[in-house]
Amino acid sequence: MEVAVANEKEAKQDVDVDVVQELLSRLDTISNDEEERDTGIHVPIPSEKVGDRGKTTLKKDLLQMCSEGIAVERDILYGSMEGTNEKSEVAGHQLDPGFQPASPLTRLMESEISSSNNGIMGLPQLDRTPRPQPESLPGAHRMYPLGSNNREEESIDTDSWESSPSAAPQISEVEQHIHDAELPNDVLNGLLVAANPVEEKSTDFRPSMNLVRPDNYDAEAANRRKQQTKQVKTNILLGILLAGITAIVVTVLAVLLPRKVEEASEEPMSMAPSVSPSQAPSSFQDYLLSLLPETTINIILGNVESPQSMAFQWLQEDTVVNVNLTDQRIQQRFAMSTLFFATGGELWQSNDNWLNHSVHECEWYMKPDLALQDTLKWVYPGYLKDFFPPSEPPPTKCNDVGAVQHLWLDQNNLVGSVPAELYMLTSLKTLSIGFDRLVGTISTHVGALTALEGLAFNLIYNAGVIPTEIGLLTNLRGLGLTGNNHQGIVPSELWQLTNLQDLIVSRNPELNGSIPTEIGTLSNLRWLNFDDCNLSGTIATEIGQLESLEWLLLHENRLSGSFPTEVGKLSALLILSLFDNALEGTLPTELGLLSSSSLLNLRGNQFAGGLPSEVGLLTNLTISLVLRNNTFTGLIPSELGLLTNLREISLEHNNFSGHIPSQLGLLQQTLDGIAPLHTLNLQGNALLLGTVPPAICNITGECIPNSLDPCEAPFGLLFDCTEILCGCDCSCV
Repeated sequence: MEVAVANEKEAKQDVDVDVVQELLSRLDTISNDEEERDTGIHVPIPSEKVGDRGKTTLKKDLLQMCSEGIAVERDILYGSMEGTNEKSEVAGHQLDPGFQPASPLTRLMESEISSSNNGIMGLPQLDRTPRPQPESLPGAHRMYPLGSNNREEESIDTDSWESSPSAAPQISEVEQHIHDAELPNDVLNGLLVAANPVEEKSTDFRPSMNLVRPDNYDAEAANRRKQQTKQVKTNILLGILLAGITAIVVTVLAVLLPRKVEEASEEPMSMAPSVSPSQAPSSFQDYLLSLLPETTINIILGNVESPQSMAFQWLQEDTVVNVNLTDQRIQQRFAMSTLFFATGGELWQSNDNWLNHSVHECEWYMKPDLALQDTLKWVYPGYLKDFFPPSEPPPTKCNDVGAVQHLWLDQNNLVGSVPAELYMLTSLKTLSIGFDRLVGTISTHVGALTALEGLAFNLIYNAGVIPTEIGLLTNLRGLGLTGNNHQGIVPSELWQLTNLQDLIVSRNPELNGSIPTEIGTLSNLRWLNFDDCNLSGTIATEIGQLESLEWLLLHENRLSGSFPTEVGKLSALLILSLFDNALEGTLPTELGLLSSSSLLNLRGNQFAGGLPSEVGLLTNLTISLVLRNNTFTGLIPSELGLLTNLREISLEHNNFSGHIPSQLGLLQQTLDGIAPLHTLNLQGNALLLGTVPPAICNITGECIPNSLDPCEAPFGLLFDCTEILCGCDCSCV
């Protein structure tokens, strides 16, 4: 190691060892009480003479190095030790208390310490007078004060410098001893730690010592070591960062994956078999399992008391399965037996032949004489009429290959929930289940029944949202979803079923939506029923394009706007029921074009103005004309007397005025000796006046109850007997 003390003006001088000893001893004194206790450092002191100029320089250099808090970079100080002493960027290395320097200079220092009262002496006052900064020596490493932004390295070719006598550094004798002694790292670090408490206050202070790189200094190796150190630190930081990110990802996955697995387990993801035909099962049981959906298999293996497990056990006991049964027949028997166990088949009203191994499933009980037609005759008159009109036998339950096409089990005391395995019956054309005590949502797998032409799920409690997969049933001609407490919004896919003839989604008060313009695409509709739902908005004028429409039931919603004049184009319309909405405005004269209608119920809206006389053209009205609880004004049209087939006229609670037309007496004309009219209600019209026509005082028609006319009392003629209106039993003053 070579240490050069730069000095511009002075040559080598004698060194006063006593002054240096005093400086180093004072530094040792500062550290003895505190630092030595913590670090175990004891500073050895040389015993030679040092000149005044040299000692001042040495003291300032030591203080400068301490103020910077670094040990002079070891790749500069100890480059000659062939890399055994690596560079340290950490200030204040501690000296091992057990370390014993072996160099001659170290022994010289120890002998001096023992003869100077433990080496503790007073610290001389340092000369703080600023002096000019000497030019840095060529090839030297320049040191700057702590905090300076001008820290840099100035390097010049040392070969040219060494050949120049004028530029050669002046090295004192003691400095040469220090160089020759090659002080160990720990000794030099100990000196720096001991000197660390000294505080430099002069802002103009500049070091006078420059350290010369040794001849064998390898700058590239030093740079490589720096880069390696930085790379190690970078790798450590990246490792910590990566570990943190990995921990976060693992935590998130640990939270989300169980939830997804739980959601996926709620119902099967697919009704397809779990094993491809190319995979050969090892046993008969494995073969049966290979025909079932994967989630069904998981249920069978995980819960022996589930309907699926009981159906699978029954299937294994079926000896017929081993004899010429196709895969389709095996799947069919499993699906139907699962339905049996899931809905309490033992307690069905009728369960003839169900789960009988020796009877083909096409002969298991259903309601051939009732089916949809008879069971739902008042709710769905004409529903699937083309399949089995009352005068004809019902369709065959199975097709030529033994696949079930029709399954009707409504009103048969089914209790429980409809299993997803039901949707394995992909050959079904009609399916009617309901009006029992079933619960649960309609599965999205209903979309797998693409052959369906008629579907009735009724009174299935808490059925949830209507699945959008319903739009996949493009062959549907009849859809009934009554009383299921459906929620959410009517799926737009519903309006894409252009083959629909009957669409009944009634008594679902939490079902939102509207009658959109797409309604016009359902040109085959005969029945449109959304009563007692929560529909809002206006009635799209495109409803006038449904020329085959016979039943339009939109009552008990929140529909608003005016009565569409396009309704007059529905010449085939039989039933028009819009009561209990928020419709307003006047009734259009086009109302008189509904010549086929038998019932017109517009009560409980906000209609105003006069009742158009064209209402008298509705001569086929046979059930009722109900206009109560509106704000109609003006005269009661005399043309009402032409509606001689009517059973009920309800005009109460409006603002009609004037005389009651005598033509209403025509309503009492008998039909086969019996007048059909059983009710004429004019109450709540305070502006009516005059005398009631005697011909209508005795209305005696009989009310025959049905789903459209429940026959609610009172019956007969009803009016308010006032000072301006009298007659019949009301005496005129």
